[in-house]
Amino acid sequence: MARRSATVRLAAGAAAVVYVAVTVTAAFVTWRDLSATEEQLPRYGFYQIRDLRFAFADVTNLEATLDLLETGVESPAALAVLSTLSDRFFVRFDALRFVGGTDRPPEFDRVLAEASEVLRHLDALVSAGAPFHPDRIGTVRESTDRLLASLAGYVHAVEQETDRSIALQHAEFGALKVRVVVSILLLSALVAGVLALLLAHRRDSARLRVAMNEDALTRLANRRAFSEWIAASEGRPPHALILLDVDDFKPVNDHHGHDVGDRLLTAVGDWLRQDLAQEGIAVRWGGDEFVAVVPVGKISRAEIMARFAAALARRPRLKVDEGEIAVSLSGGVSLWPEDGATFAEILLNADIALYEAKDLGKGRTVMFEPEIRVRRTRVDSMRDNLRRAIAEGHLRLLWQPQVDLLRRRMIGAEGLLRWHDPETGAMIPPAEFIPIAERSDLILEIDAFVLDAACATLARWDRAGADPIRLSVNVSARHFQRPTLVRTVADALERHGVAPAYLEIEITEGVFLADSPIVRANLAHLAGMGLRLALDDFGTGYSNVAYMMRMRPSLVKIDRSFLREPDLAARDKIMGSLLGLAESIGAETLVEGVETAADLAFLTNAGFRRVQGFLFARPMPEEDLLAWRASYEAAGAIVQDAARRHGRTHAAGLMRAIPLASEAL
Repeated sequence: MARRSATVRLAAGAAAVVYVAVTVTAAFVTWRDLSATEEQLPRYGFYQIRDLRFAFADVTNLEATLDLLETGVESPAALAVLSTLSDRFFVRFDALRFVGGTDRPPEFDRVLAEASEVLRHLDALVSAGAPFHPDRIGTVRESTDRLLASLAGYVHAVEQETDRSIALQHAEFGALKVRVVVSILLLSALVAGVLALLLAHRRDSARLRVAMNEDALTRLANRRAFSEWIAASEGRPPHALILLDVDDFKPVNDHHGHDVGDRLLTAVGDWLRQDLAQEGIAVRWGGDEFVAVVPVGKISRAEIMARFAAALARRPRLKVDEGEIAVSLSGGVSLWPEDGATFAEILLNADIALYEAKDLGKGRTVMFEPEIRVRRTRVDSMRDNLRRAIAEGHLRLLWQPQVDLLRRRMIGAEGLLRWHDPETGAMIPPAEFIPIAERSDLILEIDAFVLDAACATLARWDRAGADPIRLSVNVSARHFQRPTLVRTVADALERHGVAPAYLEIEITEGVFLADSPIVRANLAHLAGMGLRLALDDFGTGYSNVAYMMRMRPSLVKIDRSFLREPDLAARDKIMGSLLGLAESIGAETLVEGVETAADLAFLTNAGFRRVQGFLFARPMPEEDLLAWRASYEAAGAIVQDAARRHGRTHAAGLMRAIPLASEAL
């Protein structure tokens, strides 16, 4: 739009230049042609023609008087007339000499010469005191006849030339009229074009002003328009500001495509404009975030939240080929001027409330309270401290053994992340800082640290000559959405010279929610490298059997919550089903959270071989893990020997004692 406006301005300027150029050119051509036509006229002009005619008349009168004298009529009156005519004749031809100027044709000079000859003879004829000589009349007449002939011929020639010039002038003026009319029409067209361009520029400028204040996709106001609205909001009644975010928008884009994502955003924008912010302003803040500001008068905070809840209950539903997408929105609400003196402060408080809503599980709206700011400040402080802890090496991995009940051996260990705070000496559990890291790119740095630490541990054990065991680490679902994951894993393996078969990556079910080409490619590449993939916390979230069949994990880890099921019959059925499902796809199973001898007895009787939990060992540093392994497997050898010598019943009792004995080490 801006480029088009600039083009319009350039075209209008060019048209104006053409307009001026044509106007000046037309004026110049017209002036030149008029001047040329004027030059076509005789230089002496119409006044001299008139004087020539008067002179001709005077000469004619002179001849008439001479005729009278020549007939013998001599009287003082006739001589007086002749003298007067002589004086007039002198004045007339002297005036002609002055009007003619210096640039005169030869014919005109001849007329003046003959007029001078006539005057000379007249003076001799009518000189005072001289006797009158009638015989001189003939001499005057002869010179007068010559003057009349020259004058008549010259006047006739001048009149013909004048007529020709006037005719030419008429013709030229006709052509000039045509050119003037054409010029006027052309100038009118140019003026009309310039006016059209100016009108188009004005219209485009108005559209540009609208476009600058409008989001192109949703047609809602944008941040610029919101700033202008805020600037004009002084003296308005109290308002409520709600900052909305579309939950899980990226998976919608990844699974259904960006066209569906754009339709979803447009539907949310229409709903905001028509339902939530009819009396206020609705703004697309950016990406999948929206802002609505509505006047609320003096109603209570509870009534405001009830009004928003009612509007959110009418939120749009988007139809797609596979069915329908129910739009989930999280919101943060703050009140102006109750929660802040400026809209910038109100928006910040609404953002804080929005983060609180997302932390509480999304799909809800939270109103700002000062206590929320305190909690968010603590979260921000922990995020900054975590960033420093990563840089300064305050993170470490502890290892919890995984055992095979049938073989009485440690088959692997899971790496559990801990954060040691050097200032307080406290060990910060991952439940406190991992959720904070997952909302930023810090989780990617943590994943890289965990992978590198696991490979470094395997390399150290290999150099120490220990029998190799498999180490299992968690990688965040967010990292699986990055194409750099495979390179990060490969670099860690290559840097420490570790075989991929000894590294197991645990995947939470959140990876399936973000199912996308990138996620599928990462899973395929990791499996192709020879790494084991383990499905963690199976059965607790959004497990999809079709996804699991496609992924084909090497290990399915059953969450501890199933062991805590108070209904023992239900527990037996659920655990049996999970075991059967894993075996049907060729995956091993491992039960987490084994804490009591009763848990162990149940799992042994149910046919589970691989377990992990506090009954066997708590997480420990890598330097303690090999010693624990030696102790546990030595006790297992005793059990197997007892089984050969005393039978299974005595061996089972010893087996239940092994975890407790090893934990005391």
